[in-house]
Amino acid sequence: MTSSDAPVRSSSRSLRDLVGIAENVTSVADPAALVRELLAAAGMTLRNPAGIIAANTRLFWGYAGALRAAGERAIGRDNPGPIAIARGDKRFADPAYQENPAYFLLAQLYLLFDRFVDELLDTAGVSGSREVKARFAAKFLVDALAPTNTLPGNPAAIRKAFDTGGKSIVRGLQNWLHDL
Repeated sequence: MTSSDAPVRSSSRSLRDLVGIAENVTSVADPAALVRELLAAAGMTLRNPAGIIAANTRLFWGYAGALRAAGERAIGRDNPGPIAIARGDKRFADPAYQENPAYFLLAQLYLLFDRFVDELLDTAGVSGSREVKARFAAKFLVDALAPTNTLPGNPAAIRKAFDTGGKSIVRGLQNWLHDL
């Protein structure tokens, strides 16, 4: 079989996908559409009560494992916990999230909740653009709830506030108010 006899692969599908993305670039950025798709996925999740119960059970046992691991870390044992911090997740790169049992627990609880939300979306059984939009909106909301977005949940910010005598907090509030 020569190269001219080889079957020709059609790239029209991928080209159509790219054209579709280019045409719908503004609809993807519509926050209301993202929220609608997330709510639709939530409604579809309700059709699978067994999946909801299973996801909640895994969340409960994960929380129990995280509490146990944090307790063991408080007495000097090295328990890795029920969920690992994703490689490259800079939010939890601070050593306090491994060395301090309270911060370790905070990171574990957040990561377990993040996984729980993903499992609920899996339970919904959505697909296509609805799934992409629902997952994007859910990820946005879960990321906004990350403990590192708060002063008490961010050990680096607390250290900086301590080192500057609280001036870093005042500057941060001034900048935030200025941006309003």
